[in-house]
Amino acid sequence: MNYMYNWNKAAMLKQLWNIARKKENLWVKWVHSYYLKLQDVTEVQVSIHASWLFKKIINLRTVVERLGGWEEITKGSEYTIGRTYEMLIADAPKVPWSNIMIKNIASPGARFITWLAIQNRLATKERIEKWKVIEDAKCVLCSGAIESTQHLLYDCQFTQSVRNCLFSFLKYRPESSNFQEEIQKMNKINKKKTDRAKLIVGIWTEMIYSIWMHRNRKIFDNRSCNMKELTNYIVFRLAGRVNNRMKEMLVTR
Repeated sequence: MNYMYNWNKAAMLKQLWNIARKKENLWVKWVHSYYLKLQDVTEVQVSIHASWLFKKIINLRTVVERLGGWEEITKGSEYTIGRTYEMLIADAPKVPWSNIMIKNIASPGARFITWLAIQNRLATKERIEKWKVIEDAKCVLCSGAIESTQHLLYDCQFTQSVRNCLFSFLKYRPESSNFQEEIQKMNKINKKKTDRAKLIVGIWTEMIYSIWMHRNRKIFDNRSCNMKELTNYIVFRLAGRVNNRMKEMLVTR
């Protein structure tokens, strides 16, 4: 998410650059006529009646200063979003699982749920219990323990069966001892450029999403499926997003 935030910021900075350089387009001319009124964009005081968008763009002046000014940002040429984005993320702190989200072939929905799971932000029963009394906090998939992120996505017997089935045909043996350790392994694997590595991380991501959705269906709709059906569903979700080589690896499992 941090990458998307910085990309959006770089895109908005281009609008500030266009205003500062009085680019020949209708919107910039309107801004100069209606808001700036011959004032310099670096000094103008924004009216409380200005639009929300214009305020957001003008407030990016501090970012320009932090990056060293327009000369440093543009290197004496035209403004590019890509170059500014690289500058914005250069000093940004990196989380230890960032590689999992970069070039992950799983679906956007699966990546989002995985992102929440990695940060322990899924609304598991263990977390809900902290602010609300619930009748049964045990895992709905196996009833073996309190439903935490660690249990639901790693310790649960049902999850273990799904994981082992999915990874067996890729000749990958999960050797981690807990969910956090598995996250670090997936982060390391996704640095590789092989089809097998991409499939392992993609399937793992889709597995987390599917386990979470399976859990929700069982709680809220009283519907469930067996391990075989869920693994086939996970493979089907990923197969539609990969190239022919990867698809062949999935089909011939």
